[in-house]
Amino acid sequence: MDEAEHKRRYTRRALVTKVESAGFELVDVTSFSHGHLPAAAARQAAWRRHG
Repeated sequence: MDEAEHKRRYTRRALVTKVESAGFELVDVTSFSHGHLPAAAARQAAWRRHG
């Protein structure tokens, strides 16, 4: 399926513009790397277990 292989890339400015034009107010915009996902998932799971 071609749809599964589609990747859309935005510049920071273009993404901010799209989000704000949709009516959202951005508080902070930072970079995100997929390398943080395992650590973030572990931290969230620990937080849920221990409150």
